[in-house]
Formats: sequence, C-alpha cells, structure tokens
Amino acid sequence: MGCNTASDEQLARALAGQTQECDDAKLARQLGAESHHDRDLQDAEMARSLAVSGSGIDQALSRMFGERAGGVGSLSHLPNFAEPANDSMIHIACEIGESEVEILVDTGAQMSVISEPLASQLGLLSRLDRSRQGVANGVGQAKILGHVLDVPVKLGHVEFALNFSVLQMQQPLLILGVDQMRHYKCLVDLERSCLVFGGHGGVEVPFLSSVRGIVTSPMDAVMVQGRRAVEMLRARDPLGARKTLETLGQLLRNIAKRPSDLKYRRLRGHNDRLQREVLAHPEAVELLRLVGFAGDGGDLVLPAGTPLQAVQKLTMVGGLFG
Repeated sequence: MGCNTASDEQLARALAGQTQECDDAKLARQLGAESHHDRDLQDAEMARSLAVSGSGIDQALSRMFGERAGGVGSLSHLPNFAEPANDSMIHIACEIGESEVEILVDTGAQMSVISEPLASQLGLLSRLDRSRQGVANGVGQAKILGHVLDVPVKLGHVEFALNFSVLQMQQPLLILGVDQMRHYKCLVDLERSCLVFGGHGGVEVPFLSSVRGIVTSPMDAVMVQGRRAVEMLRARDPLGARKTLETLGQLLRNIAKRPSDLKYRRLRGHNDRLQREVLAHPEAVELLRLVGFAGDGGDLVLPAGTPLQAVQKLTMVGGLFG
C-alpha cells in the first residue's frame, strides 16, 4: 500500500490518549450501558485507558458480572474425550499467562475443565487444590484430580477469574462450561458469532473461524492476538474498521522501514484524526500495545531497545499489514 510521507510523519508524531481518570467502578458501569451512543463512549474511554495506563487488563471489570464463583460438582456431562476438536464446535481465543490458548465453549458441559498436561504447560498445577476429587462422565470417563481457582484468563480486553476442574487425561483439553458461563451471565450469539460476557452490552469475544491448535508459540500468538483484535474491530464497527486498519498499517510500516528513527516510535496526542480513527477503538490500541507501545503521559511510545519482531511479523508479506 502506498503512503504519503508527509501524512505518515504527521500521523507518527501523534497518537495518544487524552489523560483521563477512569476508576474501575466507572469502567465497570460503562460496560453495562446499552445505547449505541453510550457504547461508542465506552469504546473510546476504554481505548484511552489502555493507551494511558499501558494495561489491557482490568480485573474489576470481571467482578461486575457477579461474586466469586463457588465450587463445581464432581460429576459432569463432557464431550467425547476421544474425538479431536473440529470446526463445527465453538472455540474462542484467550490468554493464560504468556500463552495464547483456544478454549472450547460447551453449553452441554456442566463444569469448566482443563486437562492435566495443559495445566502443567500453563504453570497452573502449583495452585492445584486436591481437596475435592471425583470422576467426570462423558462418552468416556476421566478422574478429577482437583481444581484450580481464580485463574486469570484474558478474553477480549478484560481479564476474568475462572475456575477449572483438572482432569487426568492425555489429550489437550480446555472447556468453558455452563458453571462459569452462568456465573458471568454469558450469551452465545450465533448470529453475530461471538460469546458475550455480562449479558447484553457486555464484553464480546468473537468465535474463532478455524481451530489452529490449543496453545500457540509466542510469535504465533502475536498473529493470533492481532487477528482477534481485527476481527473484534470489524464485528463492532464494520464501517470504521477499514480506515482504522489503514492508519495502523501506516504507523507500523514506518517503524519497520525506519526502526532507528525515534520520531516514528513516539506517537503524540492532540491529533483529531488519530483520536477519531485510532484512539476511539480499544482494538486498535490493543494492537499497538501488542507490538510494545506503552503509555508515557499523553503519548504512546515504543521504547528504544524494544524488539521489533512483532512489528515485522505484522507488516511482513502475508501479515495483517503487509
């Protein structure tokens, strides 16, 4: 895609996020607003908060949807353990620790579960509570070794504390069951292909169009998270998404082409166009954070010494902005 140098330089001198005090309770209340006008204001405020704070996770937002979930029973209906996942099932992407994970959304599973090898891979076994054990019944059976509680799981732009029963089985498995979906008032929206946390007006997490594997490598995770952000943007704002992605592409390609030029690594505020096309969209700010941008007063900065692999990954031929 060709770009106007003067325009790119003007864009690269700006980006920002007006300094704004957003306490957790205010953000939580705004997630529940239902009018289109309020939703637009929520999106812009969330984006500014991400830009200024450098944090894409707000644990208080998850608490708005209910009190801490209680324990789950020892028996549950589960899918056929022997059958591999297929694209007819509903999967969403989430982050646990430093890993990008695909989770099966199963309204027929009474409890949320994770297999022992996957729990080990994600570093969760150290927090395993073995006080309650049992057997999970599906087409087959699996021993419940215990439970891991309040696992920080990032879905969309919000982190939720989820509980999982740990199953003794070799197949990689991660299921979001009815227990946690009911706790967070989830809606499975088949028409819009997304899972909504918190009921109408809550956090929307798009279904994955295809299943790539339960855990991705760190660099693959950059592409997965990037695609997810783009999918969320297009689903939320189909008309504005194209211009927003064009602007982001210009910003990132400038950095990839001129990595030592500091003026492209500091994106300043007070630019109406950037506020309208980028900062009003939390997905766009999340993409910038994904490549290493961090808040610095009213600016977003890609600090010197930050590895540029993520920028190069997203701007290479075949990448999101190639």
